[in-house]
Amino acid sequence: MQCPACTEKFSARKIKKVRDVQQGMEFQCPHCSVWLFNEPKMVKLKMFGALVMLVSAVSSFFVHNEQLLQALSWVTFSGAIIALFAIYKGKLIKA
Repeated sequence: MQCPACTEKFSARKIKKVRDVQQGMEFQCPHCSVWLFNEPKMVKLKMFGALVMLVSAVSSFFVHNEQLLQALSWVTFSGAIIALFAIYKGKLIKA
């Protein structure tokens, strides 16, 4: 992760202070002590992708039709791609 205030890179393991607010989880930069949070649009996109992946993976256990099972596999894969896109393209914003 890179802090938008001080442009220092840090890992998630170095985060010591976290607080829960209305926008989601905020955490403090270990270098400059500025409070940061993830871009809300990307957090929603990540949750959507994870939900699509979870629902299609669980529902594939109950399907016996081969064509539908293959379609659900593609939907699961698409959900994973959406979630990963949101994780890697999401940016940190100053609180």
